[in-house]
Amino acid sequence: VREAAFALAYSDVERAFDAFLKEIGNRPFIIAGHSQGAFHTATLLEKRIDGTALQKRMVAAYIIGINLAEGEFGKRYNSVKPCATPAQTGCVVQWNAYLDGVADAAKLAPYSQSTYVQKYGDDAGKVTLCINPLTFDMTRKAAPASAAKGAVAGSPGFGPLGPLKAGAVAARCENGLLMVSPDKALGLEPLAGGVMHYHDLGLFWADTSANAALRSRAFLKARK
Repeated sequence: VREAAFALAYSDVERAFDAFLKEIGNRPFIIAGHSQGAFHTATLLEKRIDGTALQKRMVAAYIIGINLAEGEFGKRYNSVKPCATPAQTGCVVQWNAYLDGVADAAKLAPYSQSTYVQKYGDDAGKVTLCINPLTFDMTRKAAPASAAKGAVAGSPGFGPLGPLKAGAVAARCENGLLMVSPDKALGLEPLAGGVMHYHDLGLFWADTSANAALRSRAFLKARK
């Protein structure tokens, strides 16, 4: 039942993507999704973009809040690579946020790696891809709160965003998971076990927006 529901949802995403491509013509694009949306974004990347002419037009793919493993690049994805630097284009960004001091990255890692292990085996590629959204640099796995450009306060909900709060979250990649230390003034509520799934993107709203703009400028400059 779950697989059928996901397949139906993905078919809608693919039709929307076709309509989007028709609308934008030959212009570059960014794809992005969170949670189930990230699952469908990852599938779209695999089935419609990786290794095709569309890959040359993709600025970046932000696939947030799922367990995409490092080893899937070269196995599931033949051409697309993880984003190693902040201005790299045609690549993939991913992270999963957990509350530092509450969640245990070492204990959670086997769960986050389980889908990869079942499909490809227990090899070094099982580590979940973690790109720190405060650095967007695979060699800089940790960053202090002073690097944070702006987080959304409060629980997710309807209506406009409130004022963004800068310098409100530190983050580091550990065992493929993003361990975050948000300012208590943000008023965020983690799920059981320190899972910050509802805040994966909100914690780094301004950082992600700025990075998308940076990659877009780099992409357009390279095309001149």
